[in-house]
Amino acid sequence: MNEKRYLILAGGLWGVSKQLFNGRQIDPEAGQEKMCDYVIAIKGLPDNMFQPEELNRHRVWKCEHCNRPISESEMEGKWGCFAHKKSFTEIVRDKWRVDVFEKYSIPRKKWMNPCYRVWLNNEQGMEKFREIWRYVDRNFPSNKTMPMPKVVGNKIQWLVEESEVPFIDLSEQEVPDKVEPAPEVRVEKKEVKSYICEICDKEWDNKNSLRIHKMHCLKRKKVKVEV
Repeated sequence: MNEKRYLILAGGLWGVSKQLFNGRQIDPEAGQEKMCDYVIAIKGLPDNMFQPEELNRHRVWKCEHCNRPISESEMEGKWGCFAHKKSFTEIVRDKWRVDVFEKYSIPRKKWMNPCYRVWLNNEQGMEKFREIWRYVDRNFPSNKTMPMPKVVGNKIQWLVEESEVPFIDLSEQEVPDKVEPAPEVRVEKKEVKSYICEICDKEWDNKNSLRIHKMHCLKRKKVKVEV
């Protein structure tokens, strides 16, 4: 997920940029055609966005007795070196939709690796790029300006060098400002004095309450005595 990947946007980004970038249209630089490819590098995208459509597994057989590769016809017809001791090597080949989304390499741009090409002249390619860009838009810091793809040059010449490729790093973690702890508030506990009734031993927290209580308490006691 923290791998830096290059995206080549082919098939006319200029014409569909308003749809992809919330109304913002990318303009080519002076002297460059609108149909040119664009490039951007992104780090921090999920790996599952860059899986091939399917994987083709192919076995290449070798005859250990004759020290030669065994052809598919020998294996299917069960003749020749099929009956000999043999070993195999499994070759896994990626299968891509080359008209939609594909792993891509430019021989003279070895630094652009890994690189993927998205074709924007069809709805499947558009949706693939929308999936990628939605993730970028959700995870890009809101307080920063998001770089846009850059035109690679013209139909004859590639003009963008490695240092000029717009780069988005979603793997960066913003360090929040240090928050000073709030000062500790100390609450002084006040000692509460209690007053006890000498008649019934009931406890009161102030003299006035005790005085009123004692008056009632004496009356009740007097009634009980008279009875």
